[in-house]
Amino acid sequence: MDSDLTNPTNAPSTSDAALSSVSTNSAVPTAAGAIPEPKLLESSTASSSLTKNSAVESIPTSCVFSPSRLRSFHGYRLNPPVNFGLDYRLPEFKFYHSRVVQVGAQQFLIWSPNSLQDPFYPGPYNLNGPVLISPEPAQRRFDGQGGPSDYTKVPQVYQLHRPWLGFILRESKALETDVEYTPVYSVWRDEPGESKEGRLPLPYVEKLVQRNSEMDRDMQFLIKRLGGQRTEFVACRPLVPTNVQLQKLCGIRAYQEAVDTLTELQRGMREKGAWLDMVSFLLHKPLHPEEIHEVQPANDRLLGVWINDANKEDCFWYLLHGAVPCFVIHRLPEAEHVTEDVCLDFFSRTEIEEYVLDARRYLADQVAFRERYRYTATEYNPTPHATLPSNPGGWADLRALLRVRANEILPRDRPRERQSTDERNLLNRRRIMGAMTSPSTTPTGIKFARETRELQDKVLQAKADLEAENVRLGGEVDVDPAHAPWLRPPEIIQAGTGAWTTYREQDDEETGSPFMLELGKKNVARNLGPGEVMFWDRANNRRLIFEGAPDMPSGSWLTTGREFGRPVPKWPFKNAGHMVLREGRWSKWMYATEKPHPADVGRRPLAPDARYLPTVSGGHFEEGKGEWRAR
Repeated sequence: MDSDLTNPTNAPSTSDAALSSVSTNSAVPTAAGAIPEPKLLESSTASSSLTKNSAVESIPTSCVFSPSRLRSFHGYRLNPPVNFGLDYRLPEFKFYHSRVVQVGAQQFLIWSPNSLQDPFYPGPYNLNGPVLISPEPAQRRFDGQGGPSDYTKVPQVYQLHRPWLGFILRESKALETDVEYTPVYSVWRDEPGESKEGRLPLPYVEKLVQRNSEMDRDMQFLIKRLGGQRTEFVACRPLVPTNVQLQKLCGIRAYQEAVDTLTELQRGMREKGAWLDMVSFLLHKPLHPEEIHEVQPANDRLLGVWINDANKEDCFWYLLHGAVPCFVIHRLPEAEHVTEDVCLDFFSRTEIEEYVLDARRYLADQVAFRERYRYTATEYNPTPHATLPSNPGGWADLRALLRVRANEILPRDRPRERQSTDERNLLNRRRIMGAMTSPSTTPTGIKFARETRELQDKVLQAKADLEAENVRLGGEVDVDPAHAPWLRPPEIIQAGTGAWTTYREQDDEETGSPFMLELGKKNVARNLGPGEVMFWDRANNRRLIFEGAPDMPSGSWLTTGREFGRPVPKWPFKNAGHMVLREGRWSKWMYATEKPHPADVGRRPLAPDARYLPTVSGGHFEEGKGEWRAR
């Protein structure tokens, strides 16, 4: 069921000392006479809040709910209303990332011209009001979020009066030291004695007030620098929370009230930060018509925005200057439907998928699940504030532009793969030449044909080079000499039908070097211990137990999704009976799940754009522009 309820209880308490590390850095410096520099970094690893059981045990005993509540990610299984209008052509773009979702007899193409994210599509909820939080406590969520309509959790459909929402930072463990991203359970403290009450410590509340005051001062500074430009930014700017609202947090004694109140105030502070970032970027990089050029990679630390029905000026600025991840959805005509690599719901392959399927992997829910689980057959389905009608007519021009791209990226005879820029250009050139009734004899036509032949040779050579460089499983590929090598995963496979064997990480008693030891079927060590993690080698039907998630090979970079897995450490595999080194039987590639998603089987990634990899300078890796991750 999508509506697990619980009434949790106890765990040890913690002290206020940990609060001293909470960040209070201002989002925008206010040096006199200078336009504040945006606070956004070029790249970082955005991560989910997955934790071990030991983290749950440290939560105060007063972190309880009464009455029971909905799971944090309740409601994400519901199919949203879809609006796919877009009345203008986008600037030229070379990057393309997409997935196909099928709902009933309809298929939707979800894609981005500048981002590697696979976002959840929330539909046109809540275009003219606050986040949809139920007035009934039993219909609220464990972490205080507003579900699909929460603009701090998932990208929302563009809102004309709030174009800065795409600048909100994605949640990550690294951001939890910022007061507006700190989870409630990590700062909540038990009251002394046997009381079931708790509190938010005064030092934390003071830091919230200090941060909020800095944001308000920065807003006033930027309003002066706008000098009458974009007056709607000033009129619609976020004003909540106030310092008075934040100071009242000190009087809260019930954890459930703290979750609802603090989460709402943090949501407002995050929106203030997004407003500051967008206005700062706008002052540094205003959009001029003569600057309409190629779309640049987005900063995937940002949440992003669905640009269907977006204001053209804002949309172009997002793509060309703001580095905001932009996402588009449109309905595929029946003639363009695909049968392979299709998601059956909108949350598949998104960051929230694992939480929708198993809420116990999300710490806010683990806290609530400590005592027992309770289920209900009812579904809470909040009514959208707005359900926009479909607008296929407004999509016609862009759909015509994308039809060629969709056919290339979603071929009928193989899993979907992102083609290189040269491959797409070559295909377009071939179609142009194929439409000619006879070869052109003009100088321009002759030049076009010659360039097409040269491009064809370049594409064929690139494919040959790629195959030669990736002859072994998970081989490193030099996408560009100036960037770090890309570790190319093999195609996603299913496990065989044979029995599974289990291997556990061990240390050699003499050398201290790690190796993998095969365990017998009745060995109790086959069970996971505290802090241990398990991976699956589907090629050899092996379960691999590690003391912790193993490190990536030095200098190797993965830019693909988690479904593609990761390499197995190059450690010896030994038999449990005779401790004989089993040469040739070492595992090479492993996955985080035993079985792949049916739609993922056979997927094989192509090399990423070099801009998404770290650059190499003097033998050291430096952060390149755009998003890159080491896993």
